[in-house]
Amino acid sequence: SFRNTLMETIQKLRDAEEIYTDEINLRRNEIVTEKDDVLSISLERLRDLPQRKTYLFEFLSEYHFTPKQIIDIDESVNATSGKQFFSTTHRLVKDRSAMIITPIGDEEYRKYYIPEGTDRIYEPVHLEFIIIENTPGFRIPSEPNIACLDFDLLTFPLLIRKWQSGDYFRPLGMKHRKKLSDFLVDQKISIVEKENLWLLLNNEDIVWVINQRIDERYKISSETRQVLMIKSVN
Repeated sequence: SFRNTLMETIQKLRDAEEIYTDEINLRRNEIVTEKDDVLSISLERLRDLPQRKTYLFEFLSEYHFTPKQIIDIDESVNATSGKQFFSTTHRLVKDRSAMIITPIGDEEYRKYYIPEGTDRIYEPVHLEFIIIENTPGFRIPSEPNIACLDFDLLTFPLLIRKWQSGDYFRPLGMKHRKKLSDFLVDQKISIVEKENLWLLLNNEDIVWVINQRIDERYKISSETRQVLMIKSVN
């Protein structure tokens, strides 16, 4: 009798596990998308889930976020955008509409996503962001550590990464695109400076070789309504 009862209980637990797993996978398919190693969790749909922490645990534990971190991540769902969490292998950034999870690899291949509304970051470089109305009295600063971009041409999240062989952009003032490696040679950038060089990208476009030059396509024009001013802080 005990053996029969035990076997029935085991079967019920197996059935419950199957139902639980099916529910998790169903919700995952509804609110989680993945493209090129970038995982995105819809905040709008996540907020509607009952027992949200349990779903987050199932979504995030395979990326090595701890139970304590997942509690903190859950508490950040209704907080302002820009908050970041790091596991041993991945980085989670809370954007306005989604949680974005990306792998942490070697620095050469590491990518940092900048959600809309971010006003400051400290890694991999210290940058400050401010949105300014393009009024007739606005003057573009001449310092190379300040970039002024046409805000309406940008699609968030922006991306920061190291420069790579084969990168191209259209340096400010030029009519045609130029190989980034050739641009760095022309600017007499040293090997050490090259190793510490970071790029700001909009989708696949390099919009700023940080502390060097912006891309001609994203410069301020007479049609610009809002300016995204970015300052690199040493």
